[in-house]
Amino acid sequence: MRASHSLRFAQSCLPLVLVCSVMSPETRAHEKQTSDLSAPCLVHWQRKTFEPGQWPVELPAAGQSLISSWRGWAQEMGYRMDFDPDMRVMSLSSTAHNRSVCKEDKLVERTLRAFDRRLQAPSSRPGGSDDGLIEERVEAPVTLLRLNNRADYLTVLDFLSVTRPELRTWAQDMESQSGFILAEPLCAAWIENGVEQDGYRPGNEMVHRLASALCQSRFGIVPHWLERGVAWDVEFEVQHSIHCFPDRDGDIDNDQHKQWEQDLKDLWRNRTNASLALEDMAIWQPGTYNETCAGMSWALVRFLQEYREDSLSPILYDLGVYQAKQTRESNSAGMKVPTPATVTESVLRRHTGNQTLAEVTEFFQRGNRYYPSR
Repeated sequence: MRASHSLRFAQSCLPLVLVCSVMSPETRAHEKQTSDLSAPCLVHWQRKTFEPGQWPVELPAAGQSLISSWRGWAQEMGYRMDFDPDMRVMSLSSTAHNRSVCKEDKLVERTLRAFDRRLQAPSSRPGGSDDGLIEERVEAPVTLLRLNNRADYLTVLDFLSVTRPELRTWAQDMESQSGFILAEPLCAAWIENGVEQDGYRPGNEMVHRLASALCQSRFGIVPHWLERGVAWDVEFEVQHSIHCFPDRDGDIDNDQHKQWEQDLKDLWRNRTNASLALEDMAIWQPGTYNETCAGMSWALVRFLQEYREDSLSPILYDLGVYQAKQTRESNSAGMKVPTPATVTESVLRRHTGNQTLAEVTEFFQRGNRYYPSR
């Protein structure tokens, strides 16, 4: 069944692949018109509405490129494209739900504001103990796929399999999930309707996945556990709850963050002579869910935001630049080589002090009864 499904959609996607490659004159000669003329794909930006390829002259090149890369799938499926005013996010939504787009746009704006408040873009500064570590980074726009149902979700996976053959195995593994976050192309997706999971909230899915993608856009590839902690921190700031758990199966507890606090107390109560080591966090592999690491990452980011003000953004920036340097030097573009825990700990200590991990451990042990020693 799976093979025949993929083959059928792959065949239908082939003209879409050609449509997406609008920069090539050879490809343009093979373009096909959309098969769903009753629901044309329209782009909305700064109170302007236009069709893909007929954009206003003032539309930035980054926006043109993003529209071109997704127009094939959007036209085939009858999805609209909405940009925020600064063109940091492009949301794709089913035209069957146009009335709710304004509400979702406001949630995108709230998430952008919360992310920027908590994680300001670091300004250029001289390299510190690591010569050449700091360099300029251009933030890429994020694509949000607000998918109407599971059938639409599967078509996105098949579309990515055809346009990005290196993602074929990944796409097959993601079929049973309700969403994904992808670094290349930089996008996040979730299913709006029909997810039979207690505690599943599409609004939380959007905020969390957008925050995670924004983290990659601003800082690059950082340790998986740290990116998850950042996304939960923003999700809680915007939604006052946590309900998005990428790669986790089963129902969701409405008070998961409270359970994490109690679990950390139980886990660390008797560890009076040992402090947290970031090797404990590095065991959490992308594509998996680890309840213990999830609680620790959430709490560690909370600690840094509350008791090491303005430290998290430069930490993430340095880690992202380190990873970019390693990727360039190893000629492994597109591959994620895990950042060693020793490097992460060194960067953390440089920006927050040598006693931070001991204080974080006490924070785990005491929870909301913690009082900083300085």
